[in-house]
Amino acid sequence: MVLILYTQQKINKSLWFFFSACIFAGFTYEVIGINTGILFGDYKYSSVMGYKIWGVPVLLGVLWFTTMYCVGSLTYQAYHWFKIKHKFTISNKLEINLLAIIAAFAAVFLDLFLEPVAIKLNFWQWYPYGEIPIYNYVCWFFGSLILQYLFVNLNFNKENKFAVYLFTIQLIFFITISLFYK
Repeated sequence: MVLILYTQQKINKSLWFFFSACIFAGFTYEVIGINTGILFGDYKYSSVMGYKIWGVPVLLGVLWFTTMYCVGSLTYQAYHWFKIKHKFTISNKLEINLLAIIAAFAAVFLDLFLEPVAIKLNFWQWYPYGEIPIYNYVCWFFGSLILQYLFVNLNFNKENKFAVYLFTIQLIFFITISLFYK
């Protein structure tokens, strides 16, 4: 998170709003999930991730921001590269929807690899049988989609190359660990 903010070309009120919204929403999603099972399914955090409030590590809000910023920036930059290379235009409304939906799918894609590794490293556990429910990924998609609509609509610089590298590094890390850590 610190490196994302450090490498951001210009930090303005919109970026701070997005930062705050991600921390608040991410932490709230997790508190609801942990304490009710309504979001994500039945899971509990271990003590590995540090101090918890209402059963949720404080760090989770920051991780939601980092993930949402990285997938939003990656999607934005890839889309604009593709748009310039192929010289096409679409309506602003369609562009906003497309960017938010693709970024939400990118977040779920990362979570597909993150979840099994987090279980292996004892960050959290799923109950009753230790299996990750499909419902978790559905909730990830919709929770991410809400935050990606904010990302797309707020006025701040979305071209942060470090965010793209960070997403790629995280993806490689989780894929590698899932393949070689038994």
